[in-house]
Amino acid sequence: MDGLRRAPSPKHARLFAGLGIAVAALAITAQTLGGAVVAGWLALDFLVIAIGYGGAGQVFGKRSDGSLPLWSRLVFLPYIVFTWLTWKLTCTLSRENPHDRLGDLILSRRLESHELPDGVTTVVDLTSELAEPRALREVEHYVALPTLDAGVPDPAALTRALEAVGPGTTLIHCAQGHGRTGLFAIALLVRRGQVADVESGLLALKEVRPGVGLQRHQRRFLEDFVAAS
Repeated sequence: MDGLRRAPSPKHARLFAGLGIAVAALAITAQTLGGAVVAGWLALDFLVIAIGYGGAGQVFGKRSDGSLPLWSRLVFLPYIVFTWLTWKLTCTLSRENPHDRLGDLILSRRLESHELPDGVTTVVDLTSELAEPRALREVEHYVALPTLDAGVPDPAALTRALEAVGPGTTLIHCAQGHGRTGLFAIALLVRRGQVADVESGLLALKEVRPGVGLQRHQRRFLEDFVAAS
């Protein structure tokens, strides 16, 4: 892993910086104090997240037990509420399965406690922006690898997470079960010798969950990670 570092995502850094500036402008021109406070609060959240995408990594402080510390819930409250509502709406409207199986791997969106499939022994949680439901944290092996949406993890942390996956059925999830989920699942399949490379891993995942995909910087990172492993 020498020389391999977390890859920044300049596109997302610019996007969130732009959102932060735009919402800050709304805060300045708000007609009410309450509106100005909420808009300014959300603008701050966007700007901090832009720093995360710029290379700082996940900025939410998510703990290894899947919970968010109090300071994070307070600082990022507007963004967490917005993200949760967006996730909930997407789950309601989407025709995609909540989870799909590939051998002993389950590729999944973030689940509610009652949606956890039977027989799961390991849960790999790749979300950084939302706390993990209790039932998913209480399986035999719970592995938290907080990663920004559409981002990539720290290479050393990814290696540790891969090593922490226990025997049996493993459920891997991010918010929607596409990008971050695909990245980790491919890394695990390559590590186990079940696929030869990133491309064959991606094709295997798409066979069972067509929405899986990697953004350009995620694919480049994963190819470098696999080559260095």
